[in-house]
Amino acid sequence: MVSEREQFESSYRDKLVKKNCAQKNRSGTKRKISVHKIKNKIHTTTMLENLPCFSFSEESKQVLGGLLKRYPPGDEERWGEMIGTYSDTTNRMEQKEDDFFSQPCMSEVDITKQLDDLSARMKNTSDLKLITEKRSKLPIASLKDVITSTVESHQVVIICGETGCGKTTQVPQYILDHMWGKGEVCKIVCTQPQRISATSVSERISSERGETIGNTVGYKG
Repeated sequence: MVSEREQFESSYRDKLVKKNCAQKNRSGTKRKISVHKIKNKIHTTTMLENLPCFSFSEESKQVLGGLLKRYPPGDEERWGEMIGTYSDTTNRMEQKEDDFFSQPCMSEVDITKQLDDLSARMKNTSDLKLITEKRSKLPIASLKDVITSTVESHQVVIICGETGCGKTTQVPQYILDHMWGKGEVCKIVCTQPQRISATSVSERISSERGETIGNTVGYKG
């Protein structure tokens, strides 16, 4: 179907062509006609002002501002200017000494030490041997290599599975162990709808790795 706009443009062109033909004898045979659209300018400032606004607590603003400033989604310089314009909390954000995200990245030596310690705990601790055996029987365990290779080759990955299959507790460990195995640094952020969920998941993962909260696994609520 032809839209009303296309019909109007077609009829307008026909009128111009007829008018041009009628004046052909008086104006010569080398006349030309040009029909084009005028693009409207996009007012970016107005668009930003009309964006929907969301309300966050002061603590949430500090966390989000810190993460976005540390890991900008696009042009870091431009993103920093935007944060400075639309947020008054980033510049005065206080970094706590125990902030898990503020810890420096591990070196290759640190990663190797962590892998050796993890391997030793898995071999020498009977409870961890039982936990490792149970983990290997989870439905998601057979897809470990598929998950790590897919995450490495795609920017966005959606994993769907039944409750209890191991999505929340196992996938972060698969990714972490995979990156450590290559000697590369990796920081993983998992979100939960409630604080109690974040603490319980962190405790579960740290216990499966024979660690205490705050070593390589932590939470921030």
